[in-house]
Amino acid sequence: MHGYPYKIYQLLLGSVFILISNITFAKNANAEEPTLDVPVPSSCTLENINNGKAKLAVTSDNKTLSSTIPGGVSGIVTIECNGSATVEISQPKQNSANITQFDLGELSATAKSTALNLNIANPGSPSQTITGSEEVIDDIEVKVDMEAKKGSGLISPGEYNFTVTLTVTPQ
Repeated sequence: MHGYPYKIYQLLLGSVFILISNITFAKNANAEEPTLDVPVPSSCTLENINNGKAKLAVTSDNKTLSSTIPGGVSGIVTIECNGSATVEISQPKQNSANITQFDLGELSATAKSTALNLNIANPGSPSQTITGSEEVIDDIEVKVDMEAKKGSGLISPGEYNFTVTLTVTPQ
């Protein structure tokens, strides 16, 4: 029986060494921080478009229709973007027929906003990139005007209808 306690001692001592070596030489645990890329697309909205409220007035010599002369009313559009955007204005398109017809060279449109430092015209410089403070354009009003100026002859009495398109494209 003298050999059994010695064997138990060796068995316990061997178990302790195995346990210590497993604890001491265990592989290092590494933690990694995953990188999550979440794209947030740019977007813009046009609000408070005063369709039907913009109005052209005629000059006393019956040669010009304009929203900038007394009696005329500018169109107002509110722009909101979560980043930069390109603003573009179209040349006016005459929708009415059977009255005085205007050539393309006799039609012009502008869009302006001092808050956005925006000043575009068609013909001329019909587009411009705008950036708001901290890349946000928040409810900024843009004034849209148009003019139809007859080069020769007078504008006949009648109901005139034009379309001016303001396009805002997020960057």
